[in-house]
Amino acid sequence: MKIRYLPWLCVLVTIMLGVSLQAQWDDTKPADNRAYSLRDDDIRTNNAAIEGAFDNEHEFNGTAAGTQEGFHRAGSAVAQVADTLVLTRPDGTAFDANDTGRLGIDSNDNTLWFYDNDSNAFVAIVSDINDSATNGDTDEVWSADKVYDQLALKSPLTWGRSLDYVLNVTGAEIQALQCVYCSDDNGQYRKVTKAANTAEATARVIGVAVEDIANTSNGSIITHGYVSFTATDNAASYSDGDELWLGTDGNMVTAPPYGTAWTVKVADVIGVSDTTVILYVDIKTPLPPGERLLGSAVVGMQDADGKTTAYTVPTGRSAIVTQVVLRSPSASLADANDVDFGDGASADTWQTAVDLSGMTSTAHYMVLRKDSTAITIFNAADAFGVLPADGTTADTTVTMDVFGYEF
Repeated sequence: MKIRYLPWLCVLVTIMLGVSLQAQWDDTKPADNRAYSLRDDDIRTNNAAIEGAFDNEHEFNGTAAGTQEGFHRAGSAVAQVADTLVLTRPDGTAFDANDTGRLGIDSNDNTLWFYDNDSNAFVAIVSDINDSATNGDTDEVWSADKVYDQLALKSPLTWGRSLDYVLNVTGAEIQALQCVYCSDDNGQYRKVTKAANTAEATARVIGVAVEDIANTSNGSIITHGYVSFTATDNAASYSDGDELWLGTDGNMVTAPPYGTAWTVKVADVIGVSDTTVILYVDIKTPLPPGERLLGSAVVGMQDADGKTTAYTVPTGRSAIVTQVVLRSPSASLADANDVDFGDGASADTWQTAVDLSGMTSTAHYMVLRKDSTAITIFNAADAFGVLPADGTTADTTVTMDVFGYEF
């Protein structure tokens, strides 16, 4: 009889032991090396607790958790310590002056940060990216002027760029926004001097100063990429969309000095506000002084065709046309024996009554050069073109290339 109840005794002891363990479970201690088998309900409860804690710590901008990257809620445990942004590069070395301009965004509270080498810290320059909601104003979030003005609080700001650390040997201060060329590549730092478009050597720009660099001192230049300056950094006269070319004494000008000096395009102005100018620096190879192709167009050669313009003198410039090349006629110009070239409605100020009847093949070309007769220099907005006073009977065209130089 006693043996009959032994299995039930084992079950009872097991149940009592389980109740005793549950009552004595210490929530502050891990399970150690003991293995427990959890029921489905236990697993669901644990998952719910984890998801609840996760949701309390994070936000997902209205998207279901796990489907989109979120950010820590303001005031959460992580958010409270995330304001201290990393001050080391990926290789572990500490930031220095060359890192001035690095941006950091703290997604916990939407704060934009700017690394300031002077204080060896990230400085908050935009208190809340979503400012229209925070401040109750109606401004467009991140409107262009607002971004430029905020970024201008620290200058120079550089990003997506290549910088170089150089030694000024000009004999005078190099100011921010002035161009430099390398006068000596020997030594720890490249020695630089203010660039100028007056000679090939001085026109080989290697960068633009992003700060004032005292004579015999080191400083940073940008060799390629985006950079912003305050309007007082020699940039007050620049406008959005300007092209910047090398001038003299390191300065940049807004018109290319074609024909009269070495021509070097340095940068484009991509944004302007009341206090800030943003440039994209992309330095081109210097072009020597002399004539160049000013304009080109396919022009009509038939009697009924009026004047066709091939080149218009840019605003603020004057031009001298040295030669015109006619090429690739669509058919024979055998009966085109009175054609005028120049500006004005009649296009008769450069050469008149030019005989083109020798161009009988589509493979022919002809070069026209001005004779020794004095003519007036072409000024801004003058439209240089061609008019067939006695052109072809058939509908024909020719490509017209205008060469010369501007100043």
